[in-house]
Amino acid sequence: RFEQASETARVAMEAASEIGHVMHLVDALAHTNCFDGVAEKVGKLFAALGLRYHLQIFDGHDTYRYSTDVINNSIRHLFDNAGHSEVRIIEHKRLVLLRFDHVIIILINAPWEDSDRYGRVKDLLCQTGPALESRIRTIMVSNLIEDQHEKVMSIMNMMRQLSMDNQNNTRNIMKGLSEKLEVSAMSLDLNEAQEQHLLGLSTEALDSLETLYTANDALEGHFLYLIDSLTRVHELTSDEMKKAEDESEGDDEIELF
Repeated sequence: RFEQASETARVAMEAASEIGHVMHLVDALAHTNCFDGVAEKVGKLFAALGLRYHLQIFDGHDTYRYSTDVINNSIRHLFDNAGHSEVRIIEHKRLVLLRFDHVIIILINAPWEDSDRYGRVKDLLCQTGPALESRIRTIMVSNLIEDQHEKVMSIMNMMRQLSMDNQNNTRNIMKGLSEKLEVSAMSLDLNEAQEQHLLGLSTEALDSLETLYTANDALEGHFLYLIDSLTRVHELTSDEMKKAEDESEGDDEIELF
């Protein structure tokens, strides 16, 4: 009975320790803002559990792969097939594969001969996968916001420079034209009605130019508002990640049992 009780206690302590490591991973992921950081946290979890793995992250454009071993053609083939499959989990003795939209995990030394621990490992894997998927999506959104912000800023700077050049050129042309019209109205042998008509054309040209400037200023104001909104969203996202990092500084190690 003592041996049975000891074995039960040992299994319970191992299970609690494994759950503790997963909880630590979930907490650490909340403070991670890049894919390399995610892979590093996953590596610490699997090292603590004595598991060897391959990890693939897909952000919609690029594929990132991390591993405790060399990724050979067989593993690449598994990743490629899993990426086009609807199956979430595949098991074959020591090999366990878990697939989500943006992350694929392959364990290559699952303890299949120990049914109890094998079941716990699969459960922990199923808990870890959604946490990784969620964090990867958050990082993708943050990266997309930053990328869009940089592109809008670049376009805005180009438009602003072009607008300034156009305004300066137009102002010089219209100013010269207005001065010539005034000189013509005063120097040519014109009657009063003709002089007033030329002066009216000069005033109308200047008014049209001011209207054009006002429209350009309004357009620039709309773009500046858009940029300001994107900047505030990006700063909020970055501040939350930085705040989480500061709170977790020095808390990367955990020991249970």
